[in-house]
Amino acid sequence: RQKDNSGNRLVKGRDYTIYIPLGRKSIGTYTYKIVFKGAYKGTIKKNFTIVPAKTKITSIKNKRAGIRITWKKSSSANATGYLVYRSINGGGYKLVKTIKSNRITYYSDSKANRLWSNYSYKVVVYKKVGRKTYKAVGSSSKRIYYLVISYIMMSTCLVLQQINELCILRAVD
Repeated sequence: RQKDNSGNRLVKGRDYTIYIPLGRKSIGTYTYKIVFKGAYKGTIKKNFTIVPAKTKITSIKNKRAGIRITWKKSSSANATGYLVYRSINGGGYKLVKTIKSNRITYYSDSKANRLWSNYSYKVVVYKKVGRKTYKAVGSSSKRIYYLVISYIMMSTCLVLQQINELCILRAVD
């Protein structure tokens, strides 16, 4: 129940009118307007924003050419696309890719190729409405250490080869 500063109860229709914007289920910014009348004067405007629903990273994998991130398709109707952010070794997140389609739900980060580096990713759903871009809350971050199995196997083989050569040399001596 609304009251004025003196404790008098305000009555909708007599003391004020509320103008409610249409289309409040779509992504965008909306303004409620309250116009006071009778013994009360003035107008109050209150804005609220509807943003896209956030997504969830479903997998993150080491690949020979970098790291592949996959996420769940946005449940927001007509989302424009996704923003992929990356953090290296606990640093700040930086935008690494803008995906301009809501149908594409993966990204291969070919620049994530420093061995034993810690890479974290977040994916943000976005929607363009006119000239304005609305962003969802970022997905929970997922972390992975970059390592390439073939490199590790190659290194292991070189070490084993050196050990084998050392053993052969000792056997001959």
